[in-house]
Amino acid sequence: MTAAPSIELRATTSLETVRVDLLDVYAAVRAPLFHLPNYAVTAFGERLDRHGSEPGFTAVLAYADRASRSALPLAEQPAVLVEPLVALRGADV
Repeated sequence: MTAAPSIELRATTSLETVRVDLLDVYAAVRAPLFHLPNYAVTAFGERLDRHGSEPGFTAVLAYADRASRSALPLAEQPAVLVEPLVALRGADV
């Protein structure tokens, strides 16, 4: 039996503190659609920058600890450190 991962939620109103993590998660989740222009990481980054500078922007990211993830078989381990559980408020990114 595998132990449930420890999840830490981090909320921020500053895009620069989470921008890299958001782009990493986006790239991992949307990779199959990169051939479409609106799904490129650069296009998402531009939208993220625009909305992240608007008043009321809030991002909530969930981080799983590495110890609990390393207990999973290699084939089941997520490819990115940040789990793709992201909530954005105040913007339609």
